[in-house]
Amino acid sequence: MIADARAVHGLGGVMGGEETGVQETRRKVLLEVAYFDPIRTAATGRKLGILSDARYRFERGVESAVVHWGADVDRA
Repeated sequence: MIADARAVHGLGGVMGGEETGVQETRRKVLLEVAYFDPIRTAATGRKLGILSDARYRFERGVESAVVHWGADVDRA
């Protein structure tokens, strides 16, 4: 679960929350860079019956080096 003191914002690697999604009216965007374990992601998605783009990608595995590249703000 990805959450703060106010609310739950998503299930890591399975589903993001509507509040944190990109919308036409958004002016500021926070880039989340994360690695989610493929086996746990698949198991959580199956257990909850959630089929999503995030689950599809993360349960197949993401190269962990990409996480470091994506978090490198000096590249911008």
